[in-house]
Amino acid sequence: MAVKELQQDILGIFGKGLRRRVNRNIFGQIYRLSPTRFATILMVIFERRGMTQDVANFIAGDYAKALKNRIEIPFMADLKTKDARLWTTLKSRKAAVQGRSAGFLVYIVPTYRSLQDGTGLSDWKGRKQEFATLVKNRFPEAIEEDLNLLGGADNKSGSNIGHAEGQEGLAVSSVGVLQAEAKIAKAKAEGLAVDSLQTAVDNYKAKLGLEVMHDQVVSADGKFNKGYTAVLTDQASGDNQGSEEFVREVVASNEFKKEVREAVTDDNSTPLGEALTQALMYNLTKGKKVRGTGKKAQVVKDSTRAKGSKNVKSPSADYTIFTEGGPDVDSLLELSPRKTQTKGQFSMARIMGVLNEKLPQTVRKNMGAPRLENQTGRFANSVRVTDITTTARGFPSVGYTYQKEPYQVFEMTQGRPPWATTDRDPRGLIDASIREVAANLALGRFYTRRQ
Repeated sequence: MAVKELQQDILGIFGKGLRRRVNRNIFGQIYRLSPTRFATILMVIFERRGMTQDVANFIAGDYAKALKNRIEIPFMADLKTKDARLWTTLKSRKAAVQGRSAGFLVYIVPTYRSLQDGTGLSDWKGRKQEFATLVKNRFPEAIEEDLNLLGGADNKSGSNIGHAEGQEGLAVSSVGVLQAEAKIAKAKAEGLAVDSLQTAVDNYKAKLGLEVMHDQVVSADGKFNKGYTAVLTDQASGDNQGSEEFVREVVASNEFKKEVREAVTDDNSTPLGEALTQALMYNLTKGKKVRGTGKKAQVVKDSTRAKGSKNVKSPSADYTIFTEGGPDVDSLLELSPRKTQTKGQFSMARIMGVLNEKLPQTVRKNMGAPRLENQTGRFANSVRVTDITTTARGFPSVGYTYQKEPYQVFEMTQGRPPWATTDRDPRGLIDASIREVAANLALGRFYTRRQ
């Protein structure tokens, strides 16, 4: 397979059928339900008809019992006789997810499609029909229009099933990227020059803090590994579409596809960005002792993207320059001489200073349709990092803010159509800009959050 054919194969993964393929091909999934959240959704839709909180709580309890008695128990009983190993795996996975899911009830279901439509189940007709029965049993005043909303028919009200929330589950696009990475690894083993495609994968993982390796999810031919278990979460439809996680995932997915489209020029030629990187590395390290994995070249003839770290030594100083597709010269010049400087030795205060110094111009550069467009510079100049904390898992978390009046109207969680869209959402633009500035500041994997 030529590199261009691999490029088209990767882009083909992300067609309209990706969600359907993921739903259909992963057998044995974990489903999380928050009864409190579900009762709240019921009240939002039916309170105007006279539903009380007690009735909503009863219906949420009925739904939980139905999931347990009519899906999980019969499915697991049948699975234990047919595939004891998978049965054990799912039981263990459920316990692990339950331990990290305070406030949720956790169930094992055959597939997303069986839960949604009742496919392959004898005593479950799908969420829409089951919702209608459960609600009418407790609340006869419910009408068909409201029952349709409960199932998330308008993508704004009610409840939808999402593939990722918080630390649980993988977004469908993430599964697609991992499938792409498996194909890239196979092509690399066959001798193809695919560094630029792998870089697109690495960038996606960094933007989402994705730690999962492709071989944990899919085999080299893109089929799902038997040991992989998808985690589904019942979510309020509006929260699912407008959450920070959703916006970040959409932005990262779109940028991944853009990078893949732009990565391949000619099978045997060096992409322009890589050629510039190699020439720059040559000029930076000329006349110095250099050790590292990157390639430097005065005249570029082949392609190998500089990655990892370069230790540039001179008699008076010892620098470690962390590069991703080439060093940031401005950041390089700001480093003071230090003995064996590593990622952990960069102070958070210093990183905040560099981020805030460069963010306005970076945001301004990244603006433009379909994102917010720069007119006065007021929005870009208002973006600033407020703090950098550490998550429970040890990763930096960069807090930021911007002038919310009037620009917050474009946020999916705050504004309304036609102003609020995933493209115009300021959070995606700011996240991408922070990552661009931070690429050479040794932050490694990190998260961003709007204050």
